[in-house]
Amino acid sequence: MKTFIIPYYVTPNPNVLLAKAGTFTEPGATGNQSISGLGFTPKLVLFFYNRATADGTPNIAEMGFGVGVSSSNRRAIDFQSDDNLTTSANGIVNQNALCIKFFGSASAADFVSLDTDGFTVNWTAVSGASYLVNYLAIGGSAFTNAFAGTLAAKTSTGNQAYTGVGFQPDAMMYFAGKWAVDPTNAGGQGGFVLGAASSSSARGWVGERSKNAANPQRAFHRHSTTHVAGSLTDSGVANEADLVSFDTDGFTLNFTSAVGSADSLYYLALKGGHYKVGNLTQPGATGNQTTSGVGFTPKALILLSSNDTTANVDSTLADGQISLGWASGASERGCMWAGDKDNVSPTQADKSLDRTKILKLYSPGTPTLNAAADLDSFTSDGFVLNWTTVDATARQIIYLAIG
Repeated sequence: MKTFIIPYYVTPNPNVLLAKAGTFTEPGATGNQSISGLGFTPKLVLFFYNRATADGTPNIAEMGFGVGVSSSNRRAIDFQSDDNLTTSANGIVNQNALCIKFFGSASAADFVSLDTDGFTVNWTAVSGASYLVNYLAIGGSAFTNAFAGTLAAKTSTGNQAYTGVGFQPDAMMYFAGKWAVDPTNAGGQGGFVLGAASSSSARGWVGERSKNAANPQRAFHRHSTTHVAGSLTDSGVANEADLVSFDTDGFTLNFTSAVGSADSLYYLALKGGHYKVGNLTQPGATGNQTTSGVGFTPKALILLSSNDTTANVDSTLADGQISLGWASGASERGCMWAGDKDNVSPTQADKSLDRTKILKLYSPGTPTLNAAADLDSFTSDGFVLNWTTVDATARQIIYLAIG
């Protein structure tokens, strides 16, 4: 009797999303710089930077965020506030023709290409200081579209539809170095705004504002889980918008607050894969904290916090303070923090970079570490954070899970 062996084939899953977090160093000369080792061809690269040359907590508050989709579709923002000045000095960058730009510095890079194993940027100017630039690259067959654009705020309250995206988004991010009428503005008040939405009921944003030429310094922060983006005043918001819907060729926002000028806000529309915006609170004890209900296994995670509690949601409060973290795995992560103390002279402005954690929460002034977490793992329905430092304050953290 003959024995027949029937081969068993495992069909690879064609619907995958891939992500990779890493770091590269600003070169010593202008020109192209290629980053490789991703293991896939990315379709989007996010950049995180704060003028740090090593992990630590040096002075001068700064936080930057950039997006690279193609050589003609990129955005960059940055804010900086100087330390130890009698009269404050700070400013912003909103740049629609670069993917990396430091305020008040020669350092600037444009996006060149998405490559087989990485990406290429073109440094149009360098500082000579070898600043670190962190990235989160996303690709895979499941991830089908990304588009970065600029919107003009509605000059009165109510709904405003935005088109020209080219597809119906599954999720969006909104960002600005303070909303500005001129989308290439550099100067004026300091500020940083970053928000995200995966639906009209799953969204949030964090923001910071520091006044320029003030004595004593005036600095504020705000976070929301009921809107997607806003700009701060000393006691509230100027422009603030919520997501109404993802539309066939764009999206619709509802402006619940408007200052009467068509200020610019950047956005990043995402299509393909799975997305979930949610929030969690800092625990009161060290150890693992599991977040479930995401609905899928994440491949990337972005965390945002104003370093404040749920009791203060939708309130503009003293001190500029903002935390941002990102990860594609337990050993591929990083985080930044920026803090600017309110009502002090001389100014007290500091920052942090740590590529061994996914989140750090500080108090500004003489920076005090209140809480720190690393990414333990992604699960089939969420993620696990390992808190190595905590205090008794249940600070709120907004997350964007991508899978």
